[in-house]
Amino acid sequence: MSSFMKKTEEDMAQLKDSLETQKARNTQLETLVQQLAQSCNIQPDAMMELKQRMDELSNQADGQKTIAVAKFTKTSRQIRELDERMQRSERRSNMDSRKLMGLEMDVEHRFETAVIVAQEDLRHHHNMIQSKANEHTETLLKTVRAATTLLEPLYERVKPVELASIAFQMDDSIHPTLKIIDSKLNNLRFDVDTLGSGSDTEIVASVNFKKRLVAQEEGSGSVASTKIKETLTGLEEKSRDMINYVQSALANNPDEQKDSHANLANPSPEVEMTGVHPLVDSSNSMEQLHAIHQKQQQQVDLLPPQRTHQY
Repeated sequence: MSSFMKKTEEDMAQLKDSLETQKARNTQLETLVQQLAQSCNIQPDAMMELKQRMDELSNQADGQKTIAVAKFTKTSRQIRELDERMQRSERRSNMDSRKLMGLEMDVEHRFETAVIVAQEDLRHHHNMIQSKANEHTETLLKTVRAATTLLEPLYERVKPVELASIAFQMDDSIHPTLKIIDSKLNNLRFDVDTLGSGSDTEIVASVNFKKRLVAQEEGSGSVASTKIKETLTGLEEKSRDMINYVQSALANNPDEQKDSHANLANPSPEVEMTGVHPLVDSSNSMEQLHAIHQKQQQQVDLLPPQRTHQY
């Protein structure tokens, strides 16, 4: 734009110079003609011819002046149009700047809102998972306590076996006590199987819950979720160990049952001295069950506390 204006000004200056030069030439010609007319006796025809020539030169100068004025007018009009275009461009630029500022503020507001919403969702998701984990852990603890409560009367029901063994030792003949013992042992096995099936159900529920927890926490990699999964795995292993231990302690196989019958028929010195059959000595079993329960309680205590996010 500046180069165009500069070129236009240069053209206008050249036109002015050419007009001034032409006027100077005309003046010189007029002066020369007057000098010639004064110095010489020129005929009227020659004077008329010179006058016509001067008129033609004057007309040419007027034509050039008209052309120059037209060019000046056109240049001025173009300059005004360019000025108007520049003003419109400036107005559009200002409007675009305001729009960009508005868009930037809107994007920042939306981003802040999205961040706040995402943080709220994460906190709600974490609280929900923590609540579910606590509920399921409490359910497992209740199941372990119920299993311990059910096992205590089962061990109490083993005591009639001791009485039957003593009665059998006092009688040399074959006594139907063996059938009673078998019936008692079968009842104990049935109770243990019932307890084992209930524990298996709880373990299956724990596995399903852990799968859902893993699906919900996939990709997060948080320390809390890792501790929860490790705790649930430990609880499952402890529950299985408890069931296996109870089944191995009470649910005897046929070979062990034959050995128990042989021991009843031929009591060992330890049985005669203590008066307690090995099947009835459940103190170690109860201690081990209590130890397993305490380990599970310690494992549950390792669960991460519920954290509150500050925003």
